[in-house]
Amino acid sequence: MSLATSKPLLSTIHYPAAVKKQPLLPPVSTAESRALVAEFKKATQGKKNELRRFVMTEDEKAKPDREGLVKAAQDAFDKERVDEALTLIKEAFGLGASGPEIYQLAGECYQIKGMFEEAIDMYTGSLEQDPMNLNLYHSRGNCYLLMDEPDRAVDEFEKFLKMEEPVFDLVVKTARACLDADRFTRALELLTLALEINSEDPYVFYNFGELYEKTGDNKQANAYYAKVTELNPDFPAPYLEQAEMEEEAGNLQVALQLFQSILKMLPNSAPTYLRCADIYLKLGDEFANNALTCMTRAIEVDREGPDNVGEGVYVKRGLLLFDQFNDIAGAIADFSICLNINPQHSAALEYRPAAYRQRNGSGDLDRAKDDYKTFVSLNTVDLVRKGPPNVFLAEYYFAAGDYLTAAHYYMEAWKCGAEHTYDVEKLGLSLAANFLASESAIDPEDPTGLSLRNVPPLQHILLDNYYRSKKALEPTAHTELFYRFQDQWGPYKAAIDRKREEQDLDKKGAKGAKGRRKSKGR
Repeated sequence: MSLATSKPLLSTIHYPAAVKKQPLLPPVSTAESRALVAEFKKATQGKKNELRRFVMTEDEKAKPDREGLVKAAQDAFDKERVDEALTLIKEAFGLGASGPEIYQLAGECYQIKGMFEEAIDMYTGSLEQDPMNLNLYHSRGNCYLLMDEPDRAVDEFEKFLKMEEPVFDLVVKTARACLDADRFTRALELLTLALEINSEDPYVFYNFGELYEKTGDNKQANAYYAKVTELNPDFPAPYLEQAEMEEEAGNLQVALQLFQSILKMLPNSAPTYLRCADIYLKLGDEFANNALTCMTRAIEVDREGPDNVGEGVYVKRGLLLFDQFNDIAGAIADFSICLNINPQHSAALEYRPAAYRQRNGSGDLDRAKDDYKTFVSLNTVDLVRKGPPNVFLAEYYFAAGDYLTAAHYYMEAWKCGAEHTYDVEKLGLSLAANFLASESAIDPEDPTGLSLRNVPPLQHILLDNYYRSKKALEPTAHTELFYRFQDQWGPYKAAIDRKREEQDLDKKGAKGAKGRRKSKGR
């Protein structure tokens, strides 16, 4: 059907307006796209000009020096200016530079920058031009190792080993890659070869240990791990240093693997078990069982070995049992072991009463009271930590009817900034009871308050606030204790106010007399 004959048919077809107006593709002539095009043109124009000048000029001196660019790139690389070297290499490539040397140099630059796929491409380009440069197989294998592809790394290392005399370091590295790739038979062959070359290298024995561990022969594995520290007692030190660096950088999984490697060589290192436990706790609650296992193992080996992890490990395990496993009895037992070693361990004295209160069995509140009293008496504990224990002690003695002691601990809690956590009504009642008992609840140096200090004692202010708040209530809300308190506090407060007024008048009179003497002198 021709276009002319199809027009009548087309005119009978009606599309919705929205569909008819919508273009097939979205518009591309936006300001953003124009800016991108301009930026691309600007970036490529310089290279185009260089290529044009290189191709069209007849003056050899005016042509860009490709060899000079490669040489400058090598010089920059030797001076560890990798970015500058890469820029020069790319410029040389743009001018048609080729050769195995520049490809190898580019690969080394990319490898240093962590761009391993690009590095492998460059090494491959160099090998295509110089297949006998066997070191490039080694370089490609290293890149695959860094990309966590040990299987492909082994293939590259094997190419080198087939064509060259076996080098000890490469044999061990290939064996290590075989272990990571689960090629255990080949790993055994290579480790045996490495042992023939050097029978005193501890790293070979470490890899033998991992080989037998992975194949399920733990007895043989432990024998090889023990041989490592026998040959070199300081061999685990770099692992420890690297583990601490990784933990500080937040790479917890890597740090954990390194600490676990140390434990293979030093299975009785209690501090290392504790480091593993700390990392498990940082990794989250789902690793609580692992942390508990490590802490328990640390305690076990601490009893047998020379390391002394201290009583603090019992507090850590007790807290873990209390918080994550709700094992209150186990937590109390651990806190008690710590306090048997050090009766003034502040953390144990702080947490054991909390466990007693949670259990709330016969005599547990009395035990919590005794621990808290010791805790708040420690000079090494800051006031903020003492606040809640002081509140507990105040409430404990208030419930027992010992208002004098309750008032003391209420005031201590106030000093610790914990006034918002206790019942102010109980505080006022305790102070009132002390006042009625003629105790020095006001101020030990001025029990009557008549010395008229510039700032009234804290207890004086609290008692007066209690008196005012209670007096404002309906008489039906008053208690017998308040009426007794009112009978004594009212005259006491009136005497105080009168003495203050007299003192103020005396001060004003003294000032007026002094001013008159000065005016007469003039």
